[in-house]
Amino acid sequence: MKKEAWDTFVWMGSLIAMANFLSKLGFIPWLADFKLQEFHGCHPTCFISSIIFSIFIELMWFVDTLCRGSSPNFLWCRKQVQDGS
Repeated sequence: MKKEAWDTFVWMGSLIAMANFLSKLGFIPWLADFKLQEFHGCHPTCFISSIIFSIFIELMWFVDTLCRGSSPNFLWCRKQVQDGS
């Protein structure tokens, strides 16, 4: 039971650190300005649908990148390459 709590704590800490770094880097304000220019003058229904779609695509990109980097298959392949097999 404690393992799940620590796992959650580490993941949340990682996400907060990543968001903080992206904000300091200027990515979050850039993304907000980009989205604002993209949807300026758009109908509210179109705007909300586009925002939901954008969040979904960005979430899928993040999850896909995360899964590819930490999947057991990827780690097994990396070990095989390092061992020279």
